[in-house]
Amino acid sequence: MRILAGLVVTLAALGFGPTARASTIIFDADGSGGMASPTAIGSFTFSAGNALSLSSVPLTDGKSFPLLYQAVVAGFQDANGDPIGNPTGLNSSYQITFVMRFNETAHVDATKPNAATFTVDANQTGSFVEFYFNNNPATFASSLLGTGFNSGRLILQGTPSATLDNNGNFSITVDSMGNPVLQNLDQFNANNYPAIQTVIGSGDAKIGANVETQDTAFFQSPVPILTYSISGGLRLPFTDTNPSFLFDGLRNLTGLGTPGPVPIQLGASIASVGARNGLDGPNFIQQVAASTASFEPVATPEPATISGALLGIGFFGLRALRARRRRTETSAA
Repeated sequence: MRILAGLVVTLAALGFGPTARASTIIFDADGSGGMASPTAIGSFTFSAGNALSLSSVPLTDGKSFPLLYQAVVAGFQDANGDPIGNPTGLNSSYQITFVMRFNETAHVDATKPNAATFTVDANQTGSFVEFYFNNNPATFASSLLGTGFNSGRLILQGTPSATLDNNGNFSITVDSMGNPVLQNLDQFNANNYPAIQTVIGSGDAKIGANVETQDTAFFQSPVPILTYSISGGLRLPFTDTNPSFLFDGLRNLTGLGTPGPVPIQLGASIASVGARNGLDGPNFIQQVAASTASFEPVATPEPATISGALLGIGFFGLRALRARRRRTETSAA
């Protein structure tokens, strides 16, 4: 199986080698709030987040389904990927969050029953990438509840596209008989979902999306290209954050400066993922860690795009069980 590690999507999309520097933009973390100052940044870093693929169970070759993602901005890096001191008030007086939905297509190789690859689907109806600013601590994002990720005000919005460079993969752990290995889903502090187990798995991926609008009080440089990347951070079980009970699955249709729709999509619940996440379905939830979002200014050799990295998530249990049956039948023969 092939695992993509350490993706730097900006460099791949622009055709540069691995030693090229990312560009910086001028970003004011609280807009006109006065606590932060306009700062040159190369990327956002995110706290561990949540991803949910809808109706991906069971996974079959060519199957398309939406994936939802939500996380909180934890800090910033310069163009070389080195940390920058966080602005005053970040995640105490105000919060910046990122939510995304995109449709993807699974590619299943019958000879590799415990792994699959994914590409962004041509049909992106209802898809979005969105950043929000919220200065009301009472409505800050909660990973456990899955609320607050689109509270406050929309400050950037775009739409994923299959015409941009994208790919993904995911693999699960199986035992010597080919059965998926199960553990408790929630292993971050207290187990909030004792009735739900999960497959063990990991993977990497990237997507791309066109940026359509941005709030210049925050993004003070034009941002035609944004790179969202994950370096080995897609994995199960949850060990770095709580599985989210709810997800924001709807695009903000009211525009910059407004909150998004109230989250109603069930995430970590038996009704959503079953008692065995990755086996029962119909949905599949996963932790997303070690992620960043970086930017490119207008003066680039590529058209105005936003590229991202997020796994295409799917269902592997039936394929693993089929492989086991084939081995059993061969032994019996």
